[in-house]
Amino acid sequence: MNNAVNHMLVGRTVLRDVVSTIESCTTSASGHGYRFTDDHFLLIVERGCFGLAFDGKVYFIKYGEMVLVSRGVYIEYWNATSQSHQPLEYKAFHLKENILREFSILSKMEFNTHDILPAVTVEEINEYLVKYLGSLEIYFNERRDIGSGLVKLKLLELLFNLCHKNKNVVGILLS
Repeated sequence: MNNAVNHMLVGRTVLRDVVSTIESCTTSASGHGYRFTDDHFLLIVERGCFGLAFDGKVYFIKYGEMVLVSRGVYIEYWNATSQSHQPLEYKAFHLKENILREFSILSKMEFNTHDILPAVTVEEINEYLVKYLGSLEIYFNERRDIGSGLVKLKLLELLFNLCHKNKNVVGILLS
């Protein structure tokens, strides 16, 4: 994760290994910041509204939606929740190429790598992703360190669930 990231994108990070990070954040702060995405970046809003701007376009990601940002993109972001008493809550995933490649080998799925990923994509999440997010909660609530093997498994599970939404998402990310 880019060290210059504003505190709003730095929540409680407990699922981390040398190459991957899964973050959970709940904030009522009216944070605002900028970041360059070194890796593909997926953010799923669980409560509130997350604002993001790229290339003159403004996106508002609400409860039940996700945003996928391509690597190599410079974005502006902020807490766009209108009610100050309602916090913004989200999970963020940094999708490094090595985990995408490993998933493509393990899953034995065939992907079209000729499609191009838009710089910013906002979509609704499906039931698979809702259940997946629920399965992460116990790890963010525990006070002990989570092993890197589990981080890898949870990221592979995330990719599997994303493929239920769009079978070619991993191929697009690998293009």
